[in-house]
Amino acid sequence: MGIWRHRRLAAMTLTTIIAVRLGLWREPFSRTRLRLLKGLVAGKDRDDPTARRIFRAVRVISPLVPGATCLTQALAAQVLLTRHELDSTIVLGVRQDASGRMQAHAWLYYDGRIALGGPPAEASGFVRLASFGLSSQ
Repeated sequence: MGIWRHRRLAAMTLTTIIAVRLGLWREPFSRTRLRLLKGLVAGKDRDDPTARRIFRAVRVISPLVPGATCLTQALAAQVLLTRHELDSTIVLGVRQDASGRMQAHAWLYYDGRIALGGPPAEASGFVRLASFGLSSQ
């Protein structure tokens, strides 16, 4: 991948993460998601080198955006994947921590595996609340 393609992906990733973060700050997740995915169509759900580059870019660039939570990262990656006609699913879950407080978390599934949001062992401690693939727009 040439230097300009890396820079283009980094710029697209940064602007998408910022758009998601601002959207989630202003409006509910479902409205932000619908707005950002409007008119996009996902197709393939398969291992693709573009997807791996997107996941890497989201992981590297997210710490530069204040408040880029797991939900922000998952939605930004889903938007970027969908722009490349790649399908993914966001899963939201909750659990109680050791002190009894509720914790929420978001994962992005791609090609049948967790692509963003931590290792599968961590996900097993959460109760799934909802899934958001392109069919659930």
